[in-house]
Amino acid sequence: MLIVVNQEERNPDFADVPTLKELGCNDLPGLSLIVVAPKGLSESVRKKLEDSLKKASEQASFQKVLKFLDMKYIYRGGKELETYLQSEMESNRSFLKTMGVDLKELKN
Repeated sequence: MLIVVNQEERNPDFADVPTLKELGCNDLPGLSLIVVAPKGLSESVRKKLEDSLKKASEQASFQKVLKFLDMKYIYRGGKELETYLQSEMESNRSFLKTMGVDLKELKN
């Protein structure tokens, strides 16, 4: 079986399998699945959505699906997600530049 792990840490279920970073691939972007809402959402609705998503993510059934899919899950709400996304954008720009992509063409 061939397993490629594009994560910061080794998967505990496959502890002997190195991450791509350990193999020298330092600039690979990660995979994220993110829930977003429209700009201008009221604070009360935003808070209710955030609280509901956090509560749902803590349910055993959700955790079981993550385990089955071998997905690492990190909950980030509001400002923490915004900070993370800004960091990811910088990382992705760096990766694309390294790969020779002309970033000016991506703005169109």
